[in-house]
Amino acid sequence: MEYLKRHYEKILLSIVLLFLAGAAGYLIYQVSNKRQELKVKEQKIIEGTPKSKLKPLDDARYRKLLELGKTGEHLELGKNHHVFNPVTWVRKPNGEIVKIQSGNEIGLRAAVVTKITPLHLTVDMIATGTAERPTYSVGVTREYSLDPNKKKKQARTVSLNNKVVVEVGLSYVVKEIKGTYPDVELAVDLTTGEETQTISLSKGKPYQKVMVYTCDLRYPPDNINYPPGQRENNKVVIAGEEAIISAIKPNEVTLQVPSTQQRTTLPFRP
Repeated sequence: MEYLKRHYEKILLSIVLLFLAGAAGYLIYQVSNKRQELKVKEQKIIEGTPKSKLKPLDDARYRKLLELGKTGEHLELGKNHHVFNPVTWVRKPNGEIVKIQSGNEIGLRAAVVTKITPLHLTVDMIATGTAERPTYSVGVTREYSLDPNKKKKQARTVSLNNKVVVEVGLSYVVKEIKGTYPDVELAVDLTTGEETQTISLSKGKPYQKVMVYTCDLRYPPDNINYPPGQRENNKVVIAGEEAIISAIKPNEVTLQVPSTQQRTTLPFRP
């Protein structure tokens, strides 16, 4: 009894530890059993046939939302949106007030091209003399020239391989005479600028080449018609703004503001 009194705490602790060890072993055993049972049930579910077929997934609502996302409303904050872009009103010289909506009502974009004219270089051939002593002349007409005298036709008697200089950057050489007088054909090497090409000249069949274009401009807001025959590098004042005609093409005219280098292209609609 004395031994029990002295060591009863240790005895109780040993009993508790033994109990805990047994409980731990039991839990391990139970976990293993339960795991095996769950595995068997899982296998039955995988290999077995369902009691009823699953209904098809109804995704119509989600597809509709996706379509709405593709064709959503576009928020326009530029041009015609007047919260951040208030409407501008301008008073014209005649006192009329104009509402600026597209930006083309006044200024360079309001100018109109009324005409574009091509100016040609024309080269033709004239047979003179007689069948025994034929002579040939080549005529040059510079429709594009700014000098009125040069616009007139200038004809010169020519011979083979003799270079004729009309002006700086314009010359020609007769390289071959084909046929018999007066129905002959001249093969001519024509040089314009840095380009040299062989052309054929015969009676009634001249050669023509577009050298420059001129244009006629009108400014409807102020009812202004500018002098006809405007050329590249000419200056025009439109709505109080000076612009240079930087390019003239068969279907459009380009204006450039020297101070800003901004370019405006005006279409030609015959």
